[in-house]
Amino acid sequence: GGGRDRGGCRGGGPGGGGGGGWMLYTRQALTPCHKPLLFYLVLQSNMRLTGRSLRRRGFRLHRRGNLRYWHRPARSARRESGPPPMPVVFFHGVLGFLPYGLTIDLLAEMHAGAIYLPIFPTWAVAAPPSVRLSPCDRPLQLPELVVSLRGMLCGARAAFLANSVGSGLLGAVLERAPELAGAAVFSDPICFELSSGDVLHNFLYAEPPCCGGRWPRDYVHAVQRAMVVLEPSVQFCFRRTFWWTHNYIHPADLPCDALVVLGGCDTVADPHDVRQALEAYQRGCVERGETPRVRLEWHEGWLHGGLHSDEAAQRRIIRDVLTRPWEAHGEGGQREA
Repeated sequence: GGGRDRGGCRGGGPGGGGGGGWMLYTRQALTPCHKPLLFYLVLQSNMRLTGRSLRRRGFRLHRRGNLRYWHRPARSARRESGPPPMPVVFFHGVLGFLPYGLTIDLLAEMHAGAIYLPIFPTWAVAAPPSVRLSPCDRPLQLPELVVSLRGMLCGARAAFLANSVGSGLLGAVLERAPELAGAAVFSDPICFELSSGDVLHNFLYAEPPCCGGRWPRDYVHAVQRAMVVLEPSVQFCFRRTFWWTHNYIHPADLPCDALVVLGGCDTVADPHDVRQALEAYQRGCVERGETPRVRLEWHEGWLHGGLHSDEAAQRRIIRDVLTRPWEAHGEGGQREA
């Protein structure tokens, strides 16, 4: 479980020091920081307001199997020429749709096709921790999720956008259902370097310095750890139900072209390592005379989730995702004719 020290997110054992050690996160006791009921009352109130905002935008809540999702149908106005726009599917990160109000507003404004917003309650922190989970709150098994997504999309290709932990789930879906992939955008992805152990350590174990930290990175990391990482249901989700090896994907295994957006001050996945790995993949493709499937976009000062607070960057990326003639690839690395 070793790693490198970069900006306060250190490799090493569970204690957070520089020494080596095993990170048996699925067997170790949970280390929750219990929250007052007011914490959940504020979250639930904001989530209800988010739901009302989605309804005003034309979204309606649906369910397929145990997967619940918001859906806005395609607009009735048709393009004068060319194929209809692909549907867009957005995979949220921790805290559900709360951090993504601007993203959803821009998608609803700019995209004429259908929009799907799947709900993943195991990391949405939508309710206080409970011993008994309703069927819709239990973690979806990957085969069940893939079946639900196929039914939701009626087998059509879609453009997928995912942030943070949602990128891990997207990587798993693209490997198991490549026929659904028309395009993909990964924002602050965790799925490309899961084998290194840094993502696991940075999210579950790393603690920002108590004093003298770098502003704003270490202070945002401290808030992230206190408000999100140590929340009991998030601890249960990532220590008992999230299998990191199931959510890894190599860029060569992507079934479609993808845009990867990295922030240089990310405190979850080490953005420098992810950038290095993706650039090595790109160089290898060029040396073999192949076109890389991944395009990389780097923003030095962005924190985790920085894309979703930058309106100009989101508008540009949404236009790029929905209008660029993305190229789909066949399974097993072969391109479709």
